[in-house]
Amino acid sequence: MWGMSLFSLLLTCFIMEQTLFNDYESRLKLDPELMAMRQEFERYKEGLRKKLIARYKLKPPSLIQAPKPVIYRP
Repeated sequence: MWGMSLFSLLLTCFIMEQTLFNDYESRLKLDPELMAMRQEFERYKEGLRKKLIARYKLKPPSLIQAPKPVIYRP
C-alpha cells in the first residue's frame, strides 16, 4: 500500500509539472537540459510503473457493468 501511495504522489507531481510546463512551453522548450530532464523523468516513471505492476501483480481494472434499473410497476 505504501509503494502505491508514493507512486500516486509521484503521478500527482508529474501532472502538476506538466501543467506548469504547458503554460510556459514556448519559453521552456528552448532549454535543452530541461527537455532532457523531462524525458529522463518520463522514462523513469514508466519503468517504475512496470516494476510496481510486476511486483504487486496488479491487473487492469475491469469494466464494471452498471446494475439494471429496477422499476416498480404495480
